[in-house]
Amino acid sequence: MVTFTLVGCRVEVDFFEDHIEFSYFTGDESVHDEWKIMQSLLDKHWSDD
Repeated sequence: MVTFTLVGCRVEVDFFEDHIEFSYFTGDESVHDEWKIMQSLLDKHWSDD
């Protein structure tokens, strides 16, 4: 795994034998302690599919 930072974006790259996967994060990556924010994220992104 390689992690690097661009202006306004953090990128994580995973290398496998037959492919490459990456994730990028463009938020401010602030730390939050308010459960309402976490619940909102779960409601928006969680799926049983």
